[in-house]
Amino acid sequence: MITYSTLIKALYLPDPEVVRLADGRIRIQDVAARAGVSAATVSLVLSERFHTRVSAGTAQRVRAAAEELGYESADKISELEWLTVVVDATAPQRLLDDALAGVLQEARREAYAVVVVPVGSGARATRAVATTIGRVPRQRVACIALSDAIDGWGLRLPESTLVVTLDDGGPSDHMHRYPRVVPESEPAARKLARVLAQRGHQAVAVASYGPAAAVATWTRSMEGAGLQVSGHVDVAPAGASRAEGELRRLLVEGHENRRTTAVICLDPRVVGVIRAVVEGNGLRVPQDVAVVVEDDGRAHDVDQLLPTSAFPAREMGRVAARLLLDDSSGGRARPRAVVRVPRTVTGDRRIQRAVTGPEDSLDLLR
Repeated sequence: MITYSTLIKALYLPDPEVVRLADGRIRIQDVAARAGVSAATVSLVLSERFHTRVSAGTAQRVRAAAEELGYESADKISELEWLTVVVDATAPQRLLDDALAGVLQEARREAYAVVVVPVGSGARATRAVATTIGRVPRQRVACIALSDAIDGWGLRLPESTLVVTLDDGGPSDHMHRYPRVVPESEPAARKLARVLAQRGHQAVAVASYGPAAAVATWTRSMEGAGLQVSGHVDVAPAGASRAEGELRRLLVEGHENRRTTAVICLDPRVVGVIRAVVEGNGLRVPQDVAVVVEDDGRAHDVDQLLPTSAFPAREMGRVAARLLLDDSSGGRARPRAVVRVPRTVTGDRRIQRAVTGPEDSLDLLR
C-alpha cells in the first residue's frame, strides 16, 4: 500500500501538458545530494539498471538515502488514487484553508494523493482547469465553493462531484446537479436561543446585510425558546445611518415597553453598525447588550470574544472526503443528496444575564 500523500497545485496552467509536483515531493536530485552521487546514478540504482556500472556500496547508499527521504518513484505515483479538489478562489481564504485541511486529513488516512485546482475568472483559466481535471488519472472530484460560483465558471464537472458549499445560500441552478455538503444553522441557533432565554433575555433583534437565508432559521429558533424577535434590521438597503436609527430604537428606546437586550448578527459587516449604536449610547457589550455573530469566514475583524455560531468548514471538508473515498460507495454519493453539517457554538458562556423590565427600559441608559 502507498503510505504517503502529495499536494499538487495546478494554478491556471497555461500549458496543462504537465501537472507539476509541488513542495511535498522528494526529487531524484534530493536523493542524489543526500547520497553524494549524481542524479544519473540515482536513476540507475532505483530503476535496477546499474548492474556493474555502480558499486554495491554506492547502490546501498543511494537506497538508504531514498528510504530516509521518503522518495517515491514516478511508477508508484502513477499507481496512486487521486482526489481532485476544485476550489473557488473567490471564497473567504480562512474557510478554504479549513475545508482543505479537513479534506487532506481524510485523504492522507486513505493514502490518496490530492490535486488542488483553484478556479478564478476568465475563459482561459476555466479551460486550463477542465484540461487538468481531464488528465488526472483514477480520480474522484470534490468542489469547495460559494453557492453561486459554479454558475459563473462555465465548467461542467463530473456528475459524481461532491460540492462543499461555503455559505448558507440556496443552491444555484448548476449546483442542483451535484450532491452537496452544506452548513446547518438551526442546531446552533436553537442552543444560543436557549442560553439567551435562560439568562433572562426577552427581546432579540436580528441584523443582516442583504437578504439572508438564516433570518428565518434564527427567527424560528428565538421564538421557539419563548423570545420575542423585536425587529429585523437589513443594513444593505437601509444604509448604515438608517440602520443605526432602527437599532437605536430597539436597543435604547425599546419596543412595546420592552428594551431589546440581544442582537443576532448574520454578517460581519453589520458589527460596525451595532458597535456604533452601542458605544454611542453609553451601552456595553456584553453587560447591556448581548451580541451573537454567525460566522461566514470574513469575521477576522470581529471581536473573537463574542458568542459565535461557527462555520464548520473543516468538518465539512472531512465529511466530503469520507463520502468520496468510501470504497463501498465507489466514490459516488447519492445523486442530488444533501448532507448537512451543524455549525458549532463558541463563547456561549459569555452571554451575561439581561437586566429587563419596565423600570430599566429607559432609566438604565440615563
